[in-house]
Amino acid sequence: MNEKLSGEYLADFNEVTKYLKKHAAKGEKLNEVLDDLSELYSDLEAESAPLSSAHEGSSEDYAKELLENLPKKKKLSPKVITAIVAVVVFIISAVYFTTDSKIAIAYRGLDRVIQKPEQYELYTTSSNGKWIELYLQQPNNGAVLINTVPWDNAPFVINNFDCSENEKIYIEGSVISDYQGSEEGYIKIPMLYPSLFFNNPKKLLDCITDYDINDFKIIEGATTGSCIGLIDKNGYQIATLYDGYPTYYEINKDGSIDFGFVYEMRENEYTEKSIKEYLLKEQKVYLNIGYVELYWQPK
Repeated sequence: MNEKLSGEYLADFNEVTKYLKKHAAKGEKLNEVLDDLSELYSDLEAESAPLSSAHEGSSEDYAKELLENLPKKKKLSPKVITAIVAVVVFIISAVYFTTDSKIAIAYRGLDRVIQKPEQYELYTTSSNGKWIELYLQQPNNGAVLINTVPWDNAPFVINNFDCSENEKIYIEGSVISDYQGSEEGYIKIPMLYPSLFFNNPKKLLDCITDYDINDFKIIEGATTGSCIGLIDKNGYQIATLYDGYPTYYEINKDGSIDFGFVYEMRENEYTEKSIKEYLLKEQKVYLNIGYVELYWQPK
């Protein structure tokens, strides 16, 4: 990851480099291309140039084009693959089916549900979401940053809060299961329009394994289930500053989920001031993430 990038530049850079690292052979040529990409995206962001200046089409199309001039990873022969798979399956099976094994419990979470949904009873509920307070943070270098207040036993962890663009705010986070036993559990999944998934687990699983914002119609002025807003001293919302929706999901082998959201500014009298201005005046500003609860147990 290029830590100097942010917003759409960082997202596009990560997609391109992730594809190259997956399909290109490690070596000097790949390193040179990755260094050139880092410099290219840094220049684009510094000049506020559009991504189309770097490439047309999708990030993957661009990565495939670059891959044509790089050595590819060598593929193993079918016999070698068969032998490796047999050994791996044996080792995993020996551990996996030990019901009191910590590894068995970890790997029978959401990832297993997604791989074998027909083996589980599934149901979903929806909720209004979780409110996360924002605060000003001043690192040693003197810069003023906006961050999220951590709280104990929270389902969501916000790893990155990028408000370098005034009209759009990007966040990256992760979520773990509220409970995950050897064969059952439940998890709160950040989602666009949570009520759409009420008692519809198949739709939820399809969405997070193949998320596409084009599958949703964003209704102007309507809540998406996630927002950034002003809260009064009694905990009531004064106004919505930004409306948010997901940009990606990645389900990990331990059942946790990495996710990204973008929050777009609403045009109203309250967005004439920045979040930083509100926080400097000790006005409470909260990030809300709507979610759907998914429960599973063996049939």
